[in-house]
Amino acid sequence: NIYLFHPNDTLNDIYKYIAHEHYSTIDKPLYILVAESITHNILGCITETDIIKIVEKYPKYWGRIPLKDIMTTNLICLTNNYTIYDAMSLFASTGHKYLPIYDETTSSVDYESRMIGLLSLKYCLKLIDDLFHQDFK
Repeated sequence: NIYLFHPNDTLNDIYKYIAHEHYSTIDKPLYILVAESITHNILGCITETDIIKIVEKYPKYWGRIPLKDIMTTNLICLTNNYTIYDAMSLFASTGHKYLPIYDETTSSVDYESRMIGLLSLKYCLKLIDDLFHQDFK
């Protein structure tokens, strides 16, 4: 699940939106993209792990923290031309557990409409394991 929020939105805004609007999808990984409201240029991201760490660190006022103060700003994205091996190399070199994938062939300037999905390290490892075992059958 990928959601788009503004840098001045807070963790409470995320909580309200997801808990009240999208509670049926909460079992999937949570990935927040933080973008400028007019251009939709992506400024950073926040994962569910980031949110848990903030709530633990600031239990009394986590809900008032603006996303711009806690987001990861060195965002790495994949395009639809990357291979699984390219993705694994990026996972290894950056330490990220999720990489957003966007379509670079579309002419849309709206980043949200160009998003294809989200690739997780866990999924890549499972895919490689499945391919490895398939070779030995």
